[in-house]
Amino acid sequence: MSRHLLRTCCGAALLCAAATRVRAQSPGADSADARADNMWHPSARIGSLALGTPQQLSGSVLLGVERYWGAGTTRNTQMWYLRLEPGLSASKAALGVGTWQLADQGGGGALQASVLRTYGSPWTAPKDQTYWGVEARAFVWLIGPWVGYYQNVDGRGARDAFVSLGIAVGF
Repeated sequence: MSRHLLRTCCGAALLCAAATRVRAQSPGADSADARADNMWHPSARIGSLALGTPQQLSGSVLLGVERYWGAGTTRNTQMWYLRLEPGLSASKAALGVGTWQLADQGGGGALQASVLRTYGSPWTAPKDQTYWGVEARAFVWLIGPWVGYYQNVDGRGARDAFVSLGIAVGF
């Protein structure tokens, strides 16, 4: 495994650990509400509509489990999910974790490990290839960028790797 890929994977693991760290709410006026909700629930939701590399235009759906805590405008959500994301020039399946808060600007982020298959005329990657990689996503008011690093599964070397960039509307 190349040093660059090893550093990327270690960085992704650290980001995942930071994203899943959840601070317990201290007792207060809203604590009864928070204790009742702080349970994992099955979830299915429309993920996002995105423009990015190599997929060009894509849409996604998320299936997973999520929990909520807090109350009012400081309601927090954490979700472990499977994201299915078909696109015009590539399709992706990803396992990830995301956290966000519905406060003033409704911001959050997610980290996911993905498998991606190209076809057609993909941007920045050869067609008819399979890749694995990691992506970091951020958003404010459900609009946000992502960046990812993908390596060809046949492991022929760094020349078959690429950086994925894009912007999405949704989670």
